[in-house]
Amino acid sequence: MDLSQMQNVYAMGSGLQQFSSSYRGNAFDTVELPATVSSIYMRNSSWNSLEFWSTGAITSTQVALTDSQGNAIIDETTGTQATIQKNTTTITKLSTIPSTVTKLELLGSTGRYECSKDLVFEWIQSIITNSPDGEAALANYDLTMDDIKWDNSTCESLITFDQLALLAKLNGLADETDPAQKAAKRRKLRGYIVLRSQPGNLTME
Repeated sequence: MDLSQMQNVYAMGSGLQQFSSSYRGNAFDTVELPATVSSIYMRNSSWNSLEFWSTGAITSTQVALTDSQGNAIIDETTGTQATIQKNTTTITKLSTIPSTVTKLELLGSTGRYECSKDLVFEWIQSIITNSPDGEAALANYDLTMDDIKWDNSTCESLITFDQLALLAKLNGLADETDPAQKAAKRRKLRGYIVLRSQPGNLTME
């Protein structure tokens, strides 16, 4: 099977912890992942819909058994109506990527699609919203992109200077006195970004 031809993934409720595209890449239509996922790897890939689903607690009930005529089925051992245990759970669609995702790798041409930009900033907002440390928590999350191209030719909306500042807070706090640490952090994010022009801010590339 050629995994690069896969267009739809329905993995909600699976307990999956890591999700990867094929190495050659995928043009996904729909990807539905469980909230248990902690890392996402996409290479040369795009998607129309990427959703996350949370699985609730399992509840158990005893269901009385009847035959096709509606008559009670009797347990010969106890002389009472037989029952079977029924387990149920609820699966709820989340409004955004969960902050429990700690690592994103969006490599190759993935960074040339607007869906990559939208995913990254939904993720950043989720982290800030759900952490008591706010923006400081971004340093504990890992984003790698080696070919970003967010400009007017790939995106309907450009990012702002403030969003760029949040992007820079990911991938740990490099020791400014250690050239190796600074270089390693810089290599995590490579590419080309055009910023939305705002009052008081320069348009940057």
